[in-house]
Amino acid sequence: MSTKAQVVGLLQAALTSAQGLPADPVVVPPPPPPPPSGVATWARVDVGNGGMFGAYFRRPVVIPGGLWAAWGSNAQDAQHGSFTWSAATGLWTKTSASSGIGYDIGARENYGACYDTDRACVWIGAGAPVAYSQTGDLKFALASAAYTQPYSPGQGAGDACYAYWQGALYSFGGWSGSQALRKRDLMSGVIANITGASPLWTRQPSYGGAEEESPRLTYARSGIDARDGTLWTLANDNQLWTHPPGDGAWTMQTTTGDKPDTLGIVATLVEGQDVVVAWCGRTGMVAAGSGVVRQATWFLNLTTKVWSKGPSLAAGNVVPRAVVMSASNLLSDGTSALLTVDGGGPGTEVWRLSWGSP
Repeated sequence: MSTKAQVVGLLQAALTSAQGLPADPVVVPPPPPPPPSGVATWARVDVGNGGMFGAYFRRPVVIPGGLWAAWGSNAQDAQHGSFTWSAATGLWTKTSASSGIGYDIGARENYGACYDTDRACVWIGAGAPVAYSQTGDLKFALASAAYTQPYSPGQGAGDACYAYWQGALYSFGGWSGSQALRKRDLMSGVIANITGASPLWTRQPSYGGAEEESPRLTYARSGIDARDGTLWTLANDNQLWTHPPGDGAWTMQTTTGDKPDTLGIVATLVEGQDVVVAWCGRTGMVAAGSGVVRQATWFLNLTTKVWSKGPSLAAGNVVPRAVVMSASNLLSDGTSALLTVDGGGPGTEVWRLSWGSP
């Protein structure tokens, strides 16, 4: 109803009341329908001032106002240490100003990580049994920008997904491709192994070539739904599996549509759009020049369980650089997806996939 119509309606009601007649109720129009999700587009949102140089096999996380990431020993060179990226300024800032266990993540490779909303900290997994085998989980407090090692041995192996939900830390998958779901109560520190059917995250027979595909790095294509604590993962041939918070069992969800094949993809769940977003810059997992350039995006609608294609190089869209899986991480801030891109450039790029007007 227009403003003019509202004024006329109110005047008529007042006149009717003055004449002693019952007034017609003022009709209030229904609220407008919610806006459509719109068209998804990629845009680079960092200012190119640094971050980690060529670092891979680690899991950045979304924190309030931006991203947190860490790599290596800050005693080695200026690009190793702990960093934060600000969504407001686009700037990377190094937070590990001092050396030592309190400020240095150490030579920790293939680690999963997650943000703890209740303790304002990042939990970091033990790392992989490759070059830099580590023992024990780390806790990084954002306020002090310092690490502690509250649990040793750690909860999960290298490449495992870490997820926080209501006082518990969950881990699954990982280097061996068969690690079952584990739950650590953060008050007691006790770990419980949750039994039941689980996906198989296959470990590849080779290492470093174009055929080294995506199922091994579980943290890169798994996570938790912040709306209700449901764990999710893309396993095997990118089939969706879900697990309720707490006990229960993994369930394979039937999906249809234009699903990505077994590529070197990274994936995240964007709750505000009710979709899982998948991205592949270049097939393969490790070697920078290996595989096939894809630079393609896919969406899995979680309501309909239907896959569809998103922005891609083939369609002429603006998309991120083509790097292999280990040099990219796809994360969700709840309303958009954030992709970090490393490997060979002057710094760590950050790209945002957001939904605008159709």
